[in-house]
Amino acid sequence: MKRTILFLLMGLFFIGFANAEGIGKICIDFDSPSPPYNLSLSGNVKEILLEWEPATDEPECSGIAKYVINRDGKKLGEVPSDVLNFTDSEELYAGVYSYTVYAIDRVGHNTGNAIKNTITIDGEAKRRVSGGGSSSSFVCYEKWNCTEWSECISNEQRRICEELNNCGTENEKPIEFRECELIENETIFLEPSTKTETQDDQNFFSLVTGAVIGVLGTPTGIIGIIFILGIVGGLVFVKFQKARGMRRKKGK
Repeated sequence: MKRTILFLLMGLFFIGFANAEGIGKICIDFDSPSPPYNLSLSGNVKEILLEWEPATDEPECSGIAKYVINRDGKKLGEVPSDVLNFTDSEELYAGVYSYTVYAIDRVGHNTGNAIKNTITIDGEAKRRVSGGGSSSSFVCYEKWNCTEWSECISNEQRRICEELNNCGTENEKPIEFRECELIENETIFLEPSTKTETQDDQNFFSLVTGAVIGVLGTPTGIIGIIFILGIVGGLVFVKFQKARGMRRKKGK
């Protein structure tokens, strides 16, 4: 696995070198965008209007792809980067409601922190809406609370994690599954309680996939992708031949 990652990085370096020589243009973005700014909530119980100021993202070649809107931690919808408002048309009743908006960038598909604001609907017949001014909005930071790990059954342990601040994002979500082994009534953890190796690999390939998006459609990008695919294919072929050779030896 480490060798594959090394060759992939070499491929990306090749693309970057070609770009430096002026052969093509690429964009690699591993950074999360900022939260949107000054989220305001206004309207009535049947039509809450959300408005905000745009998030920012580095590098400039990436930029914002879309905004995701949540109410009380549950997704309501999303809008493209050039739309800075959203209307919640569901009829609301007495209570306190929290809204969050966060940005996702174009190249790395990184999710930024959310901006949050709340409104209160009173219990009177008119159900008036109060609060929600842009000055009361703030950045929402995730706060996770997890149950205890279950017993080790079939070499697996599970738990449930809940985000208490209703941010709507899952950037810091702890793992809810890990492998284990029960030996003489003692549970041995085969994976750490933070991100597993498999998750780290998935995150890496997600970043590489996002980086590749920035080079598609350019001569350098096409050459670089062919270069990377050739390396990966060669590694798979070599691994297959080794496994085949081992089976032949065992058969003798």
